[in-house]
Parts: sequence; C-alpha cells; structure tokens
Amino acid sequence: MAEPESPDSEIGPELVQTAVRIAQAKSWIRYSGWAILLAAIAQLPVLLLPLMLLAVDPKKALTVGLILAVGPIISLTAAIGLIRRRVWAFYLIYALLFLSFWTVTPAQGAPTLLPFIKKIIGVKPELAIFIHLTNLLFAGFLAVVHVRYFHPPTGPVPRRRLAQALVVLFILAGSVTVWRLQYRKVDAQVASVSAVPAAHEVFEILQPGGPIEIYYFNAVHIQNGGTLIASGESKEDNLRALAEEHELTEVPESNHGKLLGFIATFKLDLNRFPSEFGADDLHYTGRLKTNQKPPIQICYRRSDGTFTLQIIGMKQPE
Repeated sequence: MAEPESPDSEIGPELVQTAVRIAQAKSWIRYSGWAILLAAIAQLPVLLLPLMLLAVDPKKALTVGLILAVGPIISLTAAIGLIRRRVWAFYLIYALLFLSFWTVTPAQGAPTLLPFIKKIIGVKPELAIFIHLTNLLFAGFLAVVHVRYFHPPTGPVPRRRLAQALVVLFILAGSVTVWRLQYRKVDAQVASVSAVPAAHEVFEILQPGGPIEIYYFNAVHIQNGGTLIASGESKEDNLRALAEEHELTEVPESNHGKLLGFIATFKLDLNRFPSEFGADDLHYTGRLKTNQKPPIQICYRRSDGTFTLQIIGMKQPE
C-alpha cells in the first residue's frame, strides 16, 4: 500500500525560501518599528520650545507646539504599526519622510527615523542635511521591504506601479532638501557693528565696546529663516535703551532658565556665548519693532557688562 504524500512534499524549495525571506523581512520590520519608537520618544523634548516662547507670545507658542507635535505623533503611530506589521504604517513613514524634508532644521523639529542620530551628528542647522540623508536611506530600506514582501504583485495597485510612485517620491524629497537646505552661516568674532550679518538696528543701540561673538544661520529659501546668537560688552544704559525702544519685557526670575535655549541646543562654546546670568542681572524678552517682528531674548551681566542675545525668525538681509 502506497504511503500518502506529505503536504510539505508539494512545496518547492523556491516557495520555502520565499517564506523564509518574508519571515525575516517581517522580523526586520518589527526591529525597525522599535527603532522608530525610540527615535520618536527622543524627539519629545523638542516640545519644550513652545514653552520657551510662551512668555513672549502665547498664541504663537500654541501654533508652534501644534506644528512640532505632528512629527512625533506620526512617528509614534507608524512605529506601533510597524511593530504590529501593518501595511498602513509604511505609508505613514513616507508621509513622515516628506514632512521631514520640508522642515528647515532639526532644532525646529525635523523628525528622525533612527534613534540617537541627533546625539551622534549634532543639531546645528548646517548639519541638518545628514539627518535628512539618514532618514532617506532608512525609509528607502523600508520601501524595498514594503514593495517586495508586503504588497501583492497583482491587485488594484500593481507592485511595479507602487515602486515607481515611491521612486518619484524619494527623488522629489531629495530634491526638496537639497534646495531648501542651502544656507548662509557666520560663526566668528567680528570687530565692528558693520560686520554683523543681521539685526544692525539692535547693535546700533547697544554700541558694543569691543569685538562681538557671532553665530548666524540663515536658510536661504525660507522666509524669516534667520537665527542670530551674539555676545559682547555694552553699557547698562544702552541695554535699557534697547528695551525701551522695542518695548521689551523684563523676565521674572522664575523664567530666567528658559532664556537663550539655542545656545545649549546648538552646543555653542559657553566661553564665547555665556548663558548663565545672575538673579540681579538684566533679562529681557519681546519682539523687535521691525517689519517681521522677530522674537528676541537678551541677558546682561552687570558685573562686567557682558550681554548675550538670541533672535530667531529674521528675514534674509537684502
């Protein structure tokens, strides 16, 4: 009597290998989901930025908070979907990738798909291109897995058509980041007010008595994309004249620690850009009375006349 054929004998080696590759791909997707989850959790501190703006402009702080929350929310949702191996999570990753390429700098909340990248690379604006490149490479890996193992070759959206659409998306995203991340940067000591790259009206009032330390970054293609951090020496009367001219508000002692936050974010040299000032020193915040009205924070040490200021959202100088 002939023995019945085993069901496994009908399965060819190619099908077995395919099944093994699919199982491996799903494992990699789960690992990727956990990595993205860690990256999303690491992004949550960026939500402290709206708190820094709260004392200056509560309405803008709410708007900035909502904008910055989009990336972490999408990241968390996509990570959970990948951990559970859901196909819709891939499309959230593509949306997150495109969102990240339209964000100017990591400091403004550019989402990262891999954990600890910002710690390794740093968060200075000029390094944002490397953050975006890691996002592009990682998302490209996920796209290959998606097209090859998670989407049927036939159906309402054929595999080849989906692959073509993803290629177009990645090319577009890469082109956008190359265009938008062109920038002008000054990180130097200048000898006079005329050499300061922006906000001349501020320094004309301060009349610094010596060289000025400057860190200036401006995204060329972004309206109001300039950030200026500067430090020097001035007189207390000049600082008070600046505060009076632009109607700046003196910051209460309980909020002193929230000022000049970009110095720590960009990891600038504290010897060049002091950020620690005493309770009896002057601390002002507000908006400059210029056309774009950028927020300014400035602190002044009475003992030696040192000031440090931070201005964000400045227009590209003509």
